[in-house]
Amino acid sequence: MTVLLALDIATHCGFARGSIAGHRATTPIEAASGVRAAQPEGGTRAFRGPLGEAMARFADWLWRTTEGVDLLAYECPILPRTTTIDTIRRLDGLAGIAAMVAHKRGLPEPLTPQPAEIKRHWAGSGRAEKTDMVKACRDRGWTCVDDNHADALALWDFTVAQIAAGLWRPKSIFRPATVGAKIDAPRVRRKGAA
Repeated sequence: MTVLLALDIATHCGFARGSIAGHRATTPIEAASGVRAAQPEGGTRAFRGPLGEAMARFADWLWRTTEGVDLLAYECPILPRTTTIDTIRRLDGLAGIAAMVAHKRGLPEPLTPQPAEIKRHWAGSGRAEKTDMVKACRDRGWTCVDDNHADALALWDFTVAQIAAGLWRPKSIFRPATVGAKIDAPRVRRKGAA
């Protein structure tokens, strides 16, 4: 059973975690006719406060949350046209922590799609607003606590669709023996050595 954790990284971090086994992305039309995919668990966590404190709390929470996770995906941090240095540092820092936790857990490199790709997949438009993302959840019969959770659910479903279409092939799914395996450095022969 392969478990995927999808993160909508921000001060209010949406997350969705669940097994991808047997999951098939459903359209709102299929959901309306009774075809519904099982919803992964999740919600939203807030990481407010001074930068260092927020980063430390996020790292601790993510380490606990990735226990038993096989794959990680998070939205590529895209900055609004007008933003502050603190926002840039916060978003990039959270993304860096997610990549580090994935590495330390022995997970493959996380999938980090552009927000427009996820919006197009989930709501039909790369320019979908937050309300459109929440509506797309409800149209599929899924519930979300807020727009951050809706974005995480959309990313979770998008990632499953990418794997099913063969567009993302994380090595741990296809070669489990290599995960966490020790890799020896190549030996270099020195001049004059026998």
